[in-house]
Parts: sequence; C-alpha cells; structure tokens
Amino acid sequence: KTPLTIIEANTEVLEMDQGENQWLKSTHNQIERMSHLVQQMVSLTRMDEEGGKGEKCEFFLSDALLDQVELYEPQARSRGIRIHPDVAPGIVYRGQEEEVRQLFGILFDNAMKYSTKDTEFVITLRRKNRRCRMTFTNETEQVVKGNQNILFERFYRVDKSHSREIGGTGLGLAIARNAIIMHRGAIKVHSLEGEGTTFTVRIPL
Repeated sequence: KTPLTIIEANTEVLEMDQGENQWLKSTHNQIERMSHLVQQMVSLTRMDEEGGKGEKCEFFLSDALLDQVELYEPQARSRGIRIHPDVAPGIVYRGQEEEVRQLFGILFDNAMKYSTKDTEFVITLRRKNRRCRMTFTNETEQVVKGNQNILFERFYRVDKSHSREIGGTGLGLAIARNAIIMHRGAIKVHSLEGEGTTFTVRIPL
C-alpha cells in the first residue's frame, strides 16, 4: 500500500500547486481502484491463511442482512431498483461476523451493479432445522451461459467492457465464496434470460 499512499500524496501536492484538472482526477480514480484491489487481495490472502480459524461470536444473522438493506436503499432508489427483503427475524448465528457482513455487502453490491433499472432485488432468509438458506435474486442482462460457477473465479468478469464502466475488480464473488467455505457453507448461482440471477447461500447453524 505504501507506493499508492505516496502517489496519492504527490497527486494532492500537484493539485494544490496547479489546481484540479482531468489528468489529476484520472490519477485519483486509478489510485482508488488500485487501493480497492489491494484491499481485496489482502482479504483473500487472510482468508487463505486463516482457513476459517478466525475469532467467532454470536450475532443476529437477520439483523446483519437487514443492515445491508438499509445501507443500499438510497443507491437502489437512485437506479429505480426496489429492494424486497423477506427475512425471518431473530436468527442467531455463530461465526466471523465481519466476514459474513462482507459477504452480504458483496452480494448487494453485485446486484446494484448488474441489475436492470426499474426492477426488484429480492432477498430471502429462512431457517430449517440446523441450516439457513438465503437467496439474492435480481433481474440482469449480464447472463452467463454454460458453467455459471465461473463467476466465482478470481478476476472473472461477465462483460469486460461493461465492467470498466461500473468499476469492480473481479474479486468480489471469489471473496464471497471463500467466506462461505470458511463457514462450512455453500453458494450456487442460477442465471437465465428472462428469469434473472439468483445466488443461493446455505450455511449450517
């Protein structure tokens, strides 16, 4: 991270000396993208090293999911996306809370980036015996044909030209899968034209 910090500081000095311009703005944007990429790679490395042995605690899974609804509501409204949560209340889970919240954030962020405007994003959470099942469904034009598990591969993007417009590094879903594996769970994706895309997460309680 140190080289990026130095570049950012030098860019700010140039801005104070020369004022804002399109070149310095572009540099700031690229620094931000690279910083995000570094953070995600650090996150993946930490997960690989810990192997699910990080500190665990009990927390309300239902509340963690609804917190993301509240967080992403303004962004969704700006794009005409209606978030519809169907979340069973009071489900307590023992795990690495930070990683679980990061997982939810990735799936919400993915839906915001790829959802068709003026559609619904539906989230469900249900408990059955000693397992939880969550689904995240949104309408999208970015449909993967063939082996859809490729979405979880590191640096994979459905449409590279579109991905440049909306940002992203191609690491988010890889991080999500690692977080679920760390919690002895599973994630699958089902995507068809006209039906949208659904990510299904199952974790043991």
